[in-house]
Amino acid sequence: MRAILDRIQASPLGADAPAVVTQDGRGRRPLHLWGFSDDDWGNYSIALAALSADVKAGKYGNVKITVFYTGTNTPEHPPGAWVVTPDGSARPATAEERRESVAGRLEK
Repeated sequence: MRAILDRIQASPLGADAPAVVTQDGRGRRPLHLWGFSDDDWGNYSIALAALSADVKAGKYGNVKITVFYTGTNTPEHPPGAWVVTPDGSARPATAEERRESVAGRLEK
């Protein structure tokens, strides 16, 4: 993940890059979109912890990272999507952000 994110962070955003909801959810600006999903709670938790620590340390400022837990066999952890915020926490992705994720995949 880190090697991919390092490459994405190093890539300039094009002049025509659309503005998306920012990592903290308080504004809009052009950002690269990147997501990780897993249906295993352990894998998901490890990835979220690692990505959160990197973002809190100041890495990936031009990348909006969304993590998706897709598992259904751990009722105490329902599926969902969370955006890693600049302080390293994770907030629930909004419906608009879910649409951004889908639109980003369709445009590539």
